[in-house]
Amino acid sequence: MFTKIVLVTVFSAMVATQAAAAPNPAEACATGLKPESRMIFDDVAPLLPTTQPLPALLREHTIALVMGGKLDRAIARESAMAALTCLKILQP
Repeated sequence: MFTKIVLVTVFSAMVATQAAAAPNPAEACATGLKPESRMIFDDVAPLLPTTQPLPALLREHTIALVMGGKLDRAIARESAMAALTCLKILQP
């Protein structure tokens, strides 16, 4: 009986450790983004999944970041397109 309890405890700890160590694929993708793209990703990712079309949501948030002075307009489109690659992973 004691052996079964120990085995179940050890197995549970192993599963929990593996689950915690397994990175979110979208987060893993986002680690390779430039800082500007990562800022857009971090702004939009918590809102996903959503029923709103992803390009419209991305455009809305990118414009808000530009208007707020957090993102340079000259690189906004390029940064948003890079972020979109990782955001698509979160949107079914």
